[in-house]
Amino acid sequence: MRIALLSDVHVNLPAFDAVLADIDRRRADAVYHLGDLVGYAPRPNEVAERVAARGTVGVSLNTGSVGRPKDGDPRAGYTLLHLNAAAGRVEHVRVPYGFEETARGIVAAGLPGEFATHIRVGGTAA
Repeated sequence: MRIALLSDVHVNLPAFDAVLADIDRRRADAVYHLGDLVGYAPRPNEVAERVAARGTVGVSLNTGSVGRPKDGDPRAGYTLLHLNAAAGRVEHVRVPYGFEETARGIVAAGLPGEFATHIRVGGTAA
């Protein structure tokens, strides 16, 4: 069994779509979101619609940032659990996406410029 865990989407729709496509490609058996779906970027309705349409269950934990990384890597991230009767394995996955689209959307929405910079540099100081 493979379970995908994701968090910190922060309504970064392009990153979220990239992660969902990668999760589908890897054929995860279940997807759980661990919080922070909204904030820091535009398009909260679209993110909420995707979560609802997929029936994604939300729980409290934090395993990787889909839409607002903090480790200097601007790619989206999530965790995939590989489980079977004998053992388990944790895989931290990074997914490239067009983060510049989100940064431009943040600026166009009138949100603080530092939110766009954060997306461009993966959360480290510019």
